[in-house]
Amino acid sequence: MKIPRKYLTLTILAVLLYGLFLRLFLVSVPLLCVADQSSEFYDLRAAELQKIADGEISLIVLKNWRGRIRRGGVAAGDIIVADDLPELRRFLRDKPDALALVPWHYADISWRTLRLDGLYFWENPREYPWRLSVWRWDKQPRFDARQIKNITIGGTVVLSRGIGNVIDMTGDVNYPWQGITPVFRAADLSIVNLKSPLVYNYSKPKDRLKLYGQARYAESLRQAGIDLVSVAGNHIGDAGAIGIRDTLDVLDKLQIQYTGVAQELADAYEPRFVQLGDLRVAFLAVNSVGPNYYRDTDLRGAEIVYHVASFLRERLAQAILQARAAADLVIVMCNWGDEYTARPNKFQQTWGEWLAAQNVQIVAGDQAHWVQKADFRGGAAISYGLGNLIFDQTWSGDTREGVIARYFVYGKKLAAVDILPVFLNDQWYTEISTDRAKITKMLGRMFN
Repeated sequence: MKIPRKYLTLTILAVLLYGLFLRLFLVSVPLLCVADQSSEFYDLRAAELQKIADGEISLIVLKNWRGRIRRGGVAAGDIIVADDLPELRRFLRDKPDALALVPWHYADISWRTLRLDGLYFWENPREYPWRLSVWRWDKQPRFDARQIKNITIGGTVVLSRGIGNVIDMTGDVNYPWQGITPVFRAADLSIVNLKSPLVYNYSKPKDRLKLYGQARYAESLRQAGIDLVSVAGNHIGDAGAIGIRDTLDVLDKLQIQYTGVAQELADAYEPRFVQLGDLRVAFLAVNSVGPNYYRDTDLRGAEIVYHVASFLRERLAQAILQARAAADLVIVMCNWGDEYTARPNKFQQTWGEWLAAQNVQIVAGDQAHWVQKADFRGGAAISYGLGNLIFDQTWSGDTREGVIARYFVYGKKLAAVDILPVFLNDQWYTEISTDRAKITKMLGRMFN
């Protein structure tokens, strides 16, 4: 039977108008599957999704979203309904074996945003599959992927001793970084704790605890995509004040920003500011271990003096005030704590609480050379110890392991903290851990 042309035209027009109607009056809302940070959930695969469908894993939803989620076809055998956001938070905290499904704009740093079969929303929002279409007049916030900024922070970097030997043997300054370079290069801002001074007139240290390396190794930071470093560490003076001068000089030449050390004490506390689109970030660095003053004379007899920023409350408070006045997000990196310990000491906890009270949003640290506990206080994310990132401490699993912390900011809000466990492998380069047991171990150490 032949369809008259006018009916065919009307049908096509109706389909086009319906598509236009949906486009005009429906918006797509990403849904995040989240868990409490203390849970073992990290990446939802087919097996976990089936358990949700079968009711073996409870799914918590907000009361005003339950109907929308059901209409969206989400299969869940055991749905727990929370009246409001505070109740949902309590349910998640009290039931670490449960998950919650929430609209993206409810993201909270105290929750872990889970991967869906390896896909992480804050990293790949355009490819993320879990979305609901809702009416535009529901006035849901519009998601804009361009508003996401990724700030990635790694722990201790020591470009000397065994790491220096590997660079020399391979002839490749990026060799130790090859397994993690893509992570740092993908970030909008990448930061590490540079513990080793890097000197021009290098001679091998006689003392193995003198952790200075060759100035040319600094190129590895640039190639790895590092934008900013803390130089406020207990080994920064291992090659004397001249070694500090060399380190800062080579970082300047590579256009890698730094803070935490200066010839004038006040300047050591000077924040570094970075503009990421509409987001302005301030970064400070402080040290609590070893000397914070170095003095030398150069070949002409001129005095060289450097100060390291330390935990002097009045100076640090003033620096944070300066940072907050000019930035949307404040980060403080701390070289603190006892070596080879999994729990922060009293000093770390006291200062971590104090920094959070000063409205510092991100506190990241190391010195333990082990991954340490993390905490969330008053809107601040505190990682007491990120562990080793690039270092030759191969004698134990704990010193081989570390984490990279990725902080995702949406607009001006710190929305998510994502932890990537890493380890120094037998080929002497650091790589991202894909072993579920290692991932669970690191997350458990940080959040339990």
